[in-house]
Amino acid sequence: MASSVAKLHSDRVRERRWSGKGVTLGEVLSHLSELHHDISHTEAEDQGHPHPRNSVMNLVVCVGSQARAEETQEVVERMAASHPLRAVVIRRAGEKDRPNLDAEIVTEAHQLVRGETIQREQIYLAVSGPAADHLASFVEPLLAADVPTYLWWAGTPPLGERGLRNALAICDVLIVDSAGFEKPATAFLEFAGLADRLGGRIGFADLHWSRQRPWRESLSQFFSPPERRVLLGGIGRFDIDCAGEGQAAWVGGSLLTGWIAGALGWRLLRAAAVTDEHADAIYEAPGGALIPVALRSSGRTTLPRGTATRLRLEAESGGLRCLNTIELHPERDDHAHMTIELAGQPAIRQRLALPPQDESELLVQALAVARRDRVFMRSLSAAAELQDGLR
Repeated sequence: MASSVAKLHSDRVRERRWSGKGVTLGEVLSHLSELHHDISHTEAEDQGHPHPRNSVMNLVVCVGSQARAEETQEVVERMAASHPLRAVVIRRAGEKDRPNLDAEIVTEAHQLVRGETIQREQIYLAVSGPAADHLASFVEPLLAADVPTYLWWAGTPPLGERGLRNALAICDVLIVDSAGFEKPATAFLEFAGLADRLGGRIGFADLHWSRQRPWRESLSQFFSPPERRVLLGGIGRFDIDCAGEGQAAWVGGSLLTGWIAGALGWRLLRAAAVTDEHADAIYEAPGGALIPVALRSSGRTTLPRGTATRLRLEAESGGLRCLNTIELHPERDDHAHMTIELAGQPAIRQRLALPPQDESELLVQALAVARRDRVFMRSLSAAAELQDGLR
């Protein structure tokens, strides 16, 4: 399925480029200004005015390899078709004893049907030497003024390193993808700890949280009818299987479990790994009822690690009893089947569409709510508590 965040056709875009090796930050700033001036005056009538810069955000992307830099630049290009922005993609070259800066700037603009101009300014920097540990002072002069700054760390954020701590000083939101963490359980706990310490100052987002959205929405919709809401207080068991192998798959399951536990006020009593593929936990509901939770790794490797492949929820309250199961198609990743069994009624079977989402779509979702997503922050905290109990 094609991405809904698509690049523009080349004949609709005006573009200017510059690149240089072994340059200074001052040279980068000078050429950025020149390119903007050039493209903003292109096609301006003699008596007209150049279009103003109309960025709605700064997006700073940190990557660890040239290949990843190229992938993220493609993501930014897709996003910019509908979200005018200034992006700074930084590859930390790692040669700390050899200062160097290579740069490339792309400035482009296209007009919407109603005549308004959308603009993308994208700066790619390969940085080595001391500047790699002082990203704030290095990047801040490149940012557009008076718009929020999002920092997307495309990989495992080095939470203990000076470079990341320094970069957080200039950002409004930190974005990660926990499905791609190395040492996922440890990195997830460190990320949650950082969010707990700095959540009052900056926002936090996880692309894997966006990836799980269809599963959360399906469970929420099941409880939407007023007559079913009594079942929320009667959940008796929750099982979740996640893509991947071993305990690394449990991070995604913990995030979904944390969402339910945080929303319903469950208190974690204990958690333990039974095997490398299976973990059990016991929660206590506000009324004192005990809720067993099981996390399993499904071994499925066609999906991002931690993606749900099967959910099973049992509940009984107020004379109602139900079993709700959502299971991914065994051979396809684009849909799941939901089975709702309410006591005394015929089983209801529904097809749940799970269209593939690329990073540009996940980023758009994360950017829409990252600065005010209290549900995610609450879920992250509960998920971290569960992960900590499983160590």
